[in-house]
Amino acid sequence: MSQSTRLLKSVAFRLALGYGALVVGAMIIISAVFYFGTVGIIDRSIDSKLVVVSQRLTDRFEANGVEALQQQILQLLRDGVDQDTEVYLLLDAAGRKIVGNLSAPGGQSALDRLSDQTVDRDDRSSTSRLLPHQLSNGDVLVVGRDLQDLREIEQLVMRALLVGGAVGMLLAVGGAVLFRRKLERRVAAIRRTAM
Repeated sequence: MSQSTRLLKSVAFRLALGYGALVVGAMIIISAVFYFGTVGIIDRSIDSKLVVVSQRLTDRFEANGVEALQQQILQLLRDGVDQDTEVYLLLDAAGRKIVGNLSAPGGQSALDRLSDQTVDRDDRSSTSRLLPHQLSNGDVLVVGRDLQDLREIEQLVMRALLVGGAVGMLLAVGGAVLFRRKLERRVAAIRRTAM
């Protein structure tokens, strides 16, 4: 029987392999929970904020008319808050731009449904999450958020998890090798004592 066959059939090797698989499985589960928890919380926060802002602007329109809504959008675009990420667009019933920092979206989006689209925001390409809503006069209000910073966070978290996973794998393999050696030494000592 060759050395590698003996190694594969040894109890120490199988225990070490089981230990390594258990550590790797636990790392994968923890990493997945961390990744989807982190990115999911940010996504849900963005979505809920867009719904609230859209409702607030719709209420402004219903109470004070389209001119008041235009003024509110202009104020939001000039106030310096979330200036790097905010997206606003007001289209008339014919689809022409009235006010906003977004060129008219190319594709038709379902009303009152969030979707990610590549659009021109302030004359540059942007992947943004958009929420279009049709007002009672036929105009369409689009509220959105640029997703570049979210994509950067996702990449940062993914890189951290990959580096952590690689280090964890090395530790798991090292631990399995140490575990196997220690167990084999004890078994060898027991064999010598039994002879």
